[in-house]
Amino acid sequence: MAVNRVDDPSDANRQLTATDDRVRILRPSAPEDCPEADRGTPADSPLAVAVVKMDGVTRKGARIGLRPEGIPDGIVMVLVVYTLSGNDAPAIRLAAYQAPGPKCVIAPTR
Repeated sequence: MAVNRVDDPSDANRQLTATDDRVRILRPSAPEDCPEADRGTPADSPLAVAVVKMDGVTRKGARIGLRPEGIPDGIVMVLVVYTLSGNDAPAIRLAAYQAPGPKCVIAPTR
């Protein structure tokens, strides 16, 4: 599956949910728009090596391959797509959460 528009990942999330409900793509919300109760519970697990294959990053975007079979039961992987301050190039943070995962996320601070 290709995600070509990270400004609105809703179509990609529909496709992901249809095939595997353990992977999501979220854009960050402002803290006041993302209540603490909706932010999910982070999982203490170094899953990135088992789940992600980075195929390359350019100014136009990133190619990331996900291996859902590497995601343990009860874990949801979230790709947080955001832009760094002063830079219009996208940045991606991969985070593991306990299922059912977050409804929203806030922008990473680093």
